[in-house]
Amino acid sequence: MAGSLDEALCRTVELKVPKTHPHPHTKRWWTEDLTKLAGELKQLHITAHRYRALPEHAVHTQVHKKENTLSKEIRRTKEDHWKNWLNDMAGTVIWIAHKYISNPGRDGGKTQIPTLHVTNPDGQFSYATTNEEKSETLTQALFPPPPDETTVPTDYLYPELAEHWTEITKEQLMQAINNLSPYKAPGPDGIANIVFQRCQILVNYLLPIFNAAINLRTYYHLHCCQHPHPFGSHRNVTICHWCHMDSVVRIVTPLWQL
Repeated sequence: MAGSLDEALCRTVELKVPKTHPHPHTKRWWTEDLTKLAGELKQLHITAHRYRALPEHAVHTQVHKKENTLSKEIRRTKEDHWKNWLNDMAGTVIWIAHKYISNPGRDGGKTQIPTLHVTNPDGQFSYATTNEEKSETLTQALFPPPPDETTVPTDYLYPELAEHWTEITKEQLMQAINNLSPYKAPGPDGIANIVFQRCQILVNYLLPIFNAAINLRTYYHLHCCQHPHPFGSHRNVTICHWCHMDSVVRIVTPLWQL
């Protein structure tokens, strides 16, 4: 059932959803007025190039004025775009705005891990400057080797569950789906969360899949193998399909908090 539903959704998205091809240098704050001003400035530059041997020609003054006008218009458009974004943002986006404001300004270049100050086993200090040294230092700090002896007691008596698991209801699943970010980047299949929110009929198919995945403690992984895997198997959750482990995590996990 999960495989058939996944195949049907992928085929529908491929046939009916148009794909955009945004330019890598696209700016969200750019407007048609700025395009018009930039075109006028380009024409003035062409004319000024013709009269480059006449520095006193009026076209050179027109170029400087048009450049100042475009620069002021760009600055004003950026401010208006920022203010409109702040006025229209939802409750969860306020923390993103706080991050933008509180972080120091950058030049737009790629972020880089600064030089790391490392304490060697012999007590001496060294610096990790290259990417290889930084990667090795962070790996040792974040993923230390397991201890020689386990600290988990062998015959520990765990207490009874405070609450026993009850199957997910249709209302709970709808609430969890509606709380998802609609246009968050999809997985490898290209199916966004907005598909689940707009096509409510999918709940009738998702509900038995999720309940079966939790009750049977398995998930159907379409790409890695042809057989279900038990929960806890080693895999990268980010590359799983929506109807597999990552979807169970991002949709079903909030249900445990209801």
